[in-house]
Amino acid sequence: MDTLPITKYPSSILAQKSEEILDITPSITSLAPQMVDAMRAHDGIGLAGPQVDVRKRIIIVLEDKTPYVFLNPKILKQYGGKIPEEEGCLSLPGLYVPVTRYENVEVECQTLEGKTVRITASDLLARIFQHEIDHLNGTLIIDRIGFWKRFKIRKELDKLNTT
Repeated sequence: MDTLPITKYPSSILAQKSEEILDITPSITSLAPQMVDAMRAHDGIGLAGPQVDVRKRIIIVLEDKTPYVFLNPKILKQYGGKIPEEEGCLSLPGLYVPVTRYENVEVECQTLEGKTVRITASDLLARIFQHEIDHLNGTLIIDRIGFWKRFKIRKELDKLNTT
């Protein structure tokens, strides 16, 4: 089986809000391991549906080398300090920008078995959840930086726009 390609900036799907998954169909259950493979093949620590050209609310989150699949994730609570840290994105290869995110989040989502779970995440795991849920809402890391920082990286964005 071929690895799913990663959708790159400036693809329009990356700027669109993803659709809720109402039924866990065979296509969704077969998509999940393909997304895990794509994430691993590109040395990622998370992946969202739009990044593989699927406008569905599905994410992969890597914790301690174990990938977890979550459907319809939503952040219920963000708390603790807001910490700026450099982030990269598989859809913006080679680009790293400082993104300020909450230190802790509480997330509600479904498993592939249809069970609703609540997860409290801190530090890197909280950052991964926020990053991947941003993708489901059509938000990229470059949308989280100020005008002047974005202006400074315009040449790098132009290169991505032509590849």
